Amino acid sequence: MPPHQHRVLVVEDDDEVREALGVFLEIAGHAVAGSPNGAAALEALRAATADDGPCVILLDVHMPVMDGWEFRRRQLADPAYANIPVVMFTGDNDVVRARQLGVREFLRKPADTDAILSAIERCCGRSDS
Repeated sequence: MPPHQHRVLVVEDDDEVREALGVFLEIAGHAVAGSPNGAAALEALRAATADDGPCVILLDVHMPVMDGWEFRRRQLADPAYANIPVVMFTGDNDVVRARQLGVREFLRKPADTDAILSAIERCCGRSDS
């Protein structure tokens, strides 16, 4: 398997969905970290260094503790990780709200695996592997 192409933070409260996405993305060659809600994702971002932080965040909206909307507002408020692109991956349909918060890509669940990989490539750039 080639070295990891991109680092992806998957923020999803459904353990099975988060784990399945993680396995799928790892098989595709990406390094994956997972968080069960927005608060845990913010902690993961704070703990990351420039070398091991994500190049993209795959974000659900409806989660306990801190939902995706609040996570995105707080992410944008911190210059250390405000520029990390977000791919919203949700059953929600509020594309306008997502765009107002600068979400780079919006995928409705269930999303096609090719659509997920393409969104990651558009956010992180192609890797030569």
